[in-house]
Amino acid sequence: MGSFGRGYGYRFDVSGYFPRAIKTLCLICVGVFLLQELSEFFFHQQGANFWLLYFGLVPRFVTHGFIWQPFTYLFLHAGILHILLNLLYLAMFGADLEHTWGAKRFYIYFFLCGVGAGVIDVIVRTIIDPHGLGSALVPTIGASGAIYGILLAAAVVMPHRQIWVFPLPVTVSMRVFVIVMGAIEFFRHHRRERRQRQPRLPPRRNARRLRVSSPGVFPLQTTGIIFQTGSAAA
Repeated sequence: MGSFGRGYGYRFDVSGYFPRAIKTLCLICVGVFLLQELSEFFFHQQGANFWLLYFGLVPRFVTHGFIWQPFTYLFLHAGILHILLNLLYLAMFGADLEHTWGAKRFYIYFFLCGVGAGVIDVIVRTIIDPHGLGSALVPTIGASGAIYGILLAAAVVMPHRQIWVFPLPVTVSMRVFVIVMGAIEFFRHHRRERRQRQPRLPPRRNARRLRVSSPGVFPLQTTGIIFQTGSAAA
């Protein structure tokens, strides 16, 4: 992703973060996000709810025929920060995996994790709310399941890769980082579920009342790009 040119020092090559599969996924996410924004701009709340109800992950709807939602919810986002963080994680941690596996295998893994997480979410919330009067009506959007799958794979393939967790002045190994991220997500999810009393379909911009699927820590990777702290061996 970076290289040393003759007499010109270190050159940062951003294209290394966007191999074919990751570039395609990012373009789809950005395109869908623009459609969401335009729909909300022109049609207000009805435009925002159209995307949430038909393409977000609503367990009650999935069990009543909306079988595409465990796939489409991956590409919806609740705001500019949400999409930027998701694409940042995807590019930083997914690029090396795609370079190692190839685009086809990366696609399969990405959708296996993302769709699989959506199916599990539908099953769990349907069991908790079998009549579809509470949490089974709350839409989930974002690619958290796929992103955490990528993090897990990176921890297995590159366990000693060093990560700088911004803004803390420390680095941790990929393996430790994934364990910490998993614990944060687990307790964040548990706390959010406990606070939900009377869930309903909210405005898309009100992220606190919408199940936004996104990692909750902002890391910067330090693997031979700008913030090098040492080589890593799998």
